[in-house]
Amino acid sequence: MTQNRQTVERYMTGFNTGDHDVTAACLTDDAEWVLPGGFHLVGRDAFRAEAEKVGPGSVTVTVSRFVEAEDVVVAEGTVRSAADAGATVNLAFCDVFELREGRIRRLTSYVVPLTERRPGAAAAPAVPDPERRASDLPGAGAAGRVAPSDLR
Repeated sequence: MTQNRQTVERYMTGFNTGDHDVTAACLTDDAEWVLPGGFHLVGRDAFRAEAEKVGPGSVTVTVSRFVEAEDVVVAEGTVRSAADAGATVNLAFCDVFELREGRIRRLTSYVVPLTERRPGAAAAPAVPDPERRASDLPGAGAAGRVAPSDLR
């Protein structure tokens, strides 16, 4: 296993356990975290501040696959998060990690809400609905922005 993949796995473990010291140690000082249509954070301190809004154990990230090329590691999987009033939010994600000298320089997170299919229900359309806005997503905050803390 490469140093870059080890860094990403360590970051994911820290995120799952709420160990913000571990996640912060995996980042460059100028790290960026981008959720297209949601937010763009810059700097290790901004990462940490956002991650600290999510309580330990309230989010479970399960990685189903890693793909790596040069200084890029892609992690694909699911996120299960506690929401208000005892509800749960389930998401599929694809995280693209760009690394520099063994540390995460940029993380771009793509997330899609998962819904359970009822027996006999039609499958979700293969093509995204262009009329659907980010504010329609479960957990979306003001102005349609989705932040990790919105997924509780």
